Amino acid sequence: MMLSIKHLTRYCYARELKSGVQQLRLTPLNSKFQKIRNWNVGLRGGRETLSYTDQFGNQTRFVEIVDGASEIEVEIQGEIEVIDNAGMLGAQKEAVPLWVYVMETPLTRAGRKLRAFMNVKFPDGAVESLHFLSEKIREELDYADGVSKVGWSSEDVLTAKVGVCQDFAHVFIAAARDLGRPARYVSGYLKMDSEQQTAMHAWVEVFIQGVGWVGFDAANGICPDEKYVRVAIGRDYYDAAPFRGISYGADIKEELDVRIHISQQ
Repeated sequence: MMLSIKHLTRYCYARELKSGVQQLRLTPLNSKFQKIRNWNVGLRGGRETLSYTDQFGNQTRFVEIVDGASEIEVEIQGEIEVIDNAGMLGAQKEAVPLWVYVMETPLTRAGRKLRAFMNVKFPDGAVESLHFLSEKIREELDYADGVSKVGWSSEDVLTAKVGVCQDFAHVFIAAARDLGRPARYVSGYLKMDSEQQTAMHAWVEVFIQGVGWVGFDAANGICPDEKYVRVAIGRDYYDAAPFRGISYGADIKEELDVRIHISQQ
C-alpha cells in the first residue's frame, strides 16, 4: 500500500521566545516492509543544527529555535510504501542488545497495580499469551482523549483505567517485560477511516525467541498491517517521542495545533 502523509505541527506562544531546542523523530524507519519514496521536513521558526541516528536507530533532528520566534512550525510531506506483514518483523540487526528492552523505566515500572493486573492464568504459548494480554488490556482500560498526561506511568494508567494509545502501549510493555519478554514502544502513523487526524499513533513490539519482533496494537486489538508506518522505537514514549525539547522566554505558555492527513495513493 502506498500512503501519502501530510503532518503539520504548530506551537504558538504568548510572547517571543528567548531560546529553545527541539529533538524531532519524524522520519520513518526503512525496512523490507516499508520503503520511503520521498520525505521532506520543513521548518519555520527554527533551524536544524544537527542530524544523527540515535542509539535505537531513529533518525533524529536537533532543531534550535530562532531567537524572537513566537511560532514554531514543522511541516512534513511524504510518501511511503508499506507491505502487510501481519505484525511479523522477524529478527533484525539491532542497534542495542535485547536486554535493554527488558529493563524497567519510570513509565513502565511494575508496581502493585501491574502485579494485580497480571494475577491471571496466561496461555502457555508465547504468541497466544501476548494476544491474550492485548485483549485483557482492551477489556480493562477505556480509550479516551484528554484524560491522561504525557508523564503517566503504566501504574497511573491502571489506576485510572483510562488512556490513549500511548498509555495502552506502556501497560503492554510493562506486562510483557513482567513475563520476561523484551518489549519496545513504537511511534508512528496509522491510516484510519478518516483521513484527518490530530495525533500520531503508538503500539508495541515484543521479541519472541525463534520468531523475532512481533507488533501488537492493544488500543485497536490487532497486529499492525499495511496501514501502520513505523517512525521511531525505544524503551518507552520518551525514547521515541516525535517532539521533545524545552523553550525559554518571559511567558512560555504554548498552544499546540496538530493536523495529520493520511491517504492511500
